[in-house]
Amino acid sequence: MGFDSSIACGTQYNIGKKMIRFFLLTLIPLIVPFVVWYLWQVFSGRPRVDPSTGDQEAPNLGAAPFGKLLIGGVLLMILTLGIFLFVHDEFTRTPYKAIDLDKFEENQKRE
Repeated sequence: MGFDSSIACGTQYNIGKKMIRFFLLTLIPLIVPFVVWYLWQVFSGRPRVDPSTGDQEAPNLGAAPFGKLLIGGVLLMILTLGIFLFVHDEFTRTPYKAIDLDKFEENQKRE
């Protein structure tokens, strides 16, 4: 009756599933506006080049509109959660039903 029992493994599996759901539904929508802003700064217009080295300079993150990007991320997160809650019932109404191999073989013989 330690951590090797089936109950402990099932709990760790369920926690992992919940953490992935949390990551996909909340953290990624919060990060997306910042990533899009950064990529837009990198690839739009003419690149800023350091005259001494000739390398392209990274965008100044201090000039990022953090408030607007955070509001956009929160709105995207709310939209994502709302869509998930609306669509989630469509997929969970009927439980999973395994294929009946005997019926499948009969149908294949008929064809």
